[in-house]
Amino acid sequence: MELKLKRQQALADTRRSLVLQAVRAAIAEGGLESASVREIAARAGYTPGALYAYFPSKQALLAAVLQETLEGARAAAAQAKLSKTSPGTLLHARANAWLAYFFARPGDTGVVLHLLASEGSGEAQVALVRQLIQDLQTSLGPVAEALEVLGCATTRLPSEVAGLLSAALGVLLLRDSRRMFAINDVAFDGFALYLDRLANQLEGKAPAEQDDPAKLQVDLFG
Repeated sequence: MELKLKRQQALADTRRSLVLQAVRAAIAEGGLESASVREIAARAGYTPGALYAYFPSKQALLAAVLQETLEGARAAAAQAKLSKTSPGTLLHARANAWLAYFFARPGDTGVVLHLLASEGSGEAQVALVRQLIQDLQTSLGPVAEALEVLGCATTRLPSEVAGLLSAALGVLLLRDSRRMFAINDVAFDGFALYLDRLANQLEGKAPAEQDDPAKLQVDLFG
């Protein structure tokens, strides 16, 4: 009986994975608006009716993708450790691990960026975007902990996390655009410098004491 239940759960997990991959592919190719439930169902090998048995709406499909993505990004940041070959603080390690998680998953990045840029005015979609922004900040929880280690005051923490999220999304947006490869390196260097300055500020370093930015650049792909 237990073996049967395990097989059923494995099958359910496989079906769910196929559906969520179909969501990512549909949005990547046609954008958020054209990714209809019918299109997603066809990509996953289901009828729309069968898909509705698992997900009652398009918003539920998007929410499932986002939950999986942001849980993964948070876990990646939490597991990041300082490396002897990558100078910097725990802040650098965790923030770059969070960013690298999205670099490795362009489909997930596309869902997040398309949803943030969507112009839909429906109540359900507006609520989903607001929840996404809140969940993005929550996914940076391990980074917030690193900020606290550096001495960031509790009252200042939300604004610093919001600022870091804005900087990270800017890098992801540039990387997602196929026409802007020429300034990708500038965006990466800018994000590294942002982390350097933030860490130095929280550690109370005077400008003369700050490390050479060139020595603090972190390999986002390493």
